[in-house]
Amino acid sequence: MIPLFFPLIDQQVEMSFVSAFLMIMWKVCVILVVPMALAYLVKCFLPKVQQWVASKTDLSFYLWGCSLSIVTGITFRNIMNSNAPLSLLGTIAVVSFVLCVIQFSVGRNIGHFFGSTVEGGQALGQKNTAFAIWVSSAYINPLAAVGPGCYIIWQNAINSLELYHHRTK
Repeated sequence: MIPLFFPLIDQQVEMSFVSAFLMIMWKVCVILVVPMALAYLVKCFLPKVQQWVASKTDLSFYLWGCSLSIVTGITFRNIMNSNAPLSLLGTIAVVSFVLCVIQFSVGRNIGHFFGSTVEGGQALGQKNTAFAIWVSSAYINPLAAVGPGCYIIWQNAINSLELYHHRTK
């Protein structure tokens, strides 16, 4: 949907709809389709490589840690490079926190009915907003990426608190 609608939204771009559509489609495919296709090719044609990667049980944790570091850095860079007033940046951070808490809480409440409070909270509260950050930074305005970036920071803080609470039980 992004390649279809973003050329219509951004009236300042001095290129045709088709050119803008193809440019955005290419960038989205490089970010989403190419990694998926490469993973599929490795699975089909390099099963030993796929099995080796799958056997590294801690690899996903370290990749997640790197990703979180990058997203946090991008969020802080966008905040530092913004000319927005501190009140707006604070409001964005607070609103993303409130939304995060609401979604985790509602998910936990729904999960309570099924005996899966933690899973329910994760299902509703955990978001993959890295894509939203990329889209916001690349096509809208880096300030628009601050909200999703703050959400990632808050959700990981909540996850850390839940892990701490679980370990102290």
